Amino acid sequence: QPGGFAVIDQTSTSATSITAYHTYYNQTNSQIGFTRATTTTANGDPNWSGFLGCGGTANGIACTDATLFYAPMVGGPVASDSAGKNTLYFGSNKLYRSANIGTTMTAASQTLPGGNERVSAIGISPQNDAVRLIGSTLGKVYYSNTAGATMMTDVTGTLPARYVGRIAFSPTDQNTAYVALNGYGIPGQHVMKTTNLNAPTPTWTNAGSGIPDVPTNALVIDPLDANKIYAGTDIGVFVTYNGGTNWAPLGTGLPRVAVFGMAIQPTSRVLRIATHGRGMYQISIANPTTAT
Repeated sequence: QPGGFAVIDQTSTSATSITAYHTYYNQTNSQIGFTRATTTTANGDPNWSGFLGCGGTANGIACTDATLFYAPMVGGPVASDSAGKNTLYFGSNKLYRSANIGTTMTAASQTLPGGNERVSAIGISPQNDAVRLIGSTLGKVYYSNTAGATMMTDVTGTLPARYVGRIAFSPTDQNTAYVALNGYGIPGQHVMKTTNLNAPTPTWTNAGSGIPDVPTNALVIDPLDANKIYAGTDIGVFVTYNGGTNWAPLGTGLPRVAVFGMAIQPTSRVLRIATHGRGMYQISIANPTTAT
């Protein structure tokens, strides 16, 4: 089955009761949503069961929403209304939130105002489920910091007008976040940073020096070191050890390939990436030398 995004609930304590989600391709008026598993098979594979959303079991996602072919989906932290599970977020032409593992999705933003503007990236602070950013296909970024919010504020400011590929919040500061941008013609600006999201007008600074002028599609921040950030680009992986002041290529053994997904396995201290048509690779971030 084709799919674009995957989320695993981080509160699961048993290998046989893992809650996980993955998206299918999406199409306005016929299919917008995801599938869910709450148990695993004997060999540890998720028991995917049914489709939640437009075209399946209705959960609040509207069939009339404009949507990307692979709509973004991310997990949030545990919130007061989530019954001990991570919250779940999904983007079409608005942001949806669920506090009950996807059974009910409610709008957490307005419909984006641009013509056919769609959510392309979602960032939720790991410290505070109410602190949220979304990026759009038109290069806009929107922000909210109030529980129960259904409107988000445009904080695009001086960001280059490029498709937003990914958003990542600092694990230690809910007012610091990074935005990865696609497109070309913005050297040094494929990663942008803000440290004052709580200001009346947040400011953005260039945080991509050393990343070539190529689309940047993925970002992940080391939960043990907020200054150590990994970026997936159209030509491989780059790393900064100083919060985006400068970047360098990471590791050896990786083909010159577009990287669209990245995650850190926290106990083994391994960075894993998903590429466009060349499989998956991993590298130790305790002693990063070779990708395998």
